Amino acid sequence: MALKNFFSKIAEKIRIKKPSGSTSSQQTEYLHQPEGNKSQQENRKGEDKSSSAFSNIIPRRKNPSLEKLKEIQQGFEDMSAHLNGIEKNLKNFPSFVENQKQFNNQLLEYLQKISERDQQLLETMQDLPKKTAKENRKIVWLVIIVGLAATIAFAIFQAIVLG
Repeated sequence: MALKNFFSKIAEKIRIKKPSGSTSSQQTEYLHQPEGNKSQQENRKGEDKSSSAFSNIIPRRKNPSLEKLKEIQQGFEDMSAHLNGIEKNLKNFPSFVENQKQFNNQLLEYLQKISERDQQLLETMQDLPKKTAKENRKIVWLVIIVGLAATIAFAIFQAIVLG
């Protein structure tokens, strides 16, 4: 029986204050309804109103914005994941820049070699008409020499055979 009284006293002291529209009338709701008659409960309510000890009253706060808080928390988690991805990319950025620099240097060397070959080809193509003209003159001289040799050979042949 003493244990039952102990729990009833604790239940009486633990109350939740319900906010109402007006400040003149304050309503309280028990977390646990104490055993006893309604007149005792009403007397206790009247005592609590006249008493200045509000330390026994625990205000009950409903949390209608729990979903909003969960959405905000999810937003923070998403933002944190996004920032972690950015941080990871920033950590990889110096190596990316170094790789890009090496690639650009290799590409530059390759393009310089191609440019040198193109320059050599261009010089060769520019010299080609000069060389061709020189070779054509040599061929013309050879034709003239062969023609003269043929004329001399024919003259010798005619002198020996007709002779």
